[in-house]
Amino acid sequence: MRALVLAALLGAATAAHADATAMTVFEMHGDILYAMVPANRAGDVQHIERAAEKLCESRGYCRVQVWSESLDKPTGREYHPRYKENLVAEFQKDRYRGVPSRVLMNCKMFPQSSPSQCGAF
Repeated sequence: MRALVLAALLGAATAAHADATAMTVFEMHGDILYAMVPANRAGDVQHIERAAEKLCESRGYCRVQVWSESLDKPTGREYHPRYKENLVAEFQKDRYRGVPSRVLMNCKMFPQSSPSQCGAF
């Protein structure tokens, strides 16, 4: 019985860890990462924040721009304006200045309860 409980706990911990890293980086430009999130998690602020924190954990400054797998994604540093319109969220972390990390959502796609949670997309 003890082994069964331990196996269940280990499975739950593994699933939670896999869920937190379910974001794929498809391009990097210095401290800016372009990443994709599964379409079914695109509006989930907590999921995006956990996954972006994981991607940025070893960096002092990090910015993650997030697109949904269901939308066009940019290629190259200078990208077409429609890619910004398709941006789902942006995560920023700056340990150097002591600024807390945060996620700003595209509120045209995913309305939030407070305007302070919205980015200028």
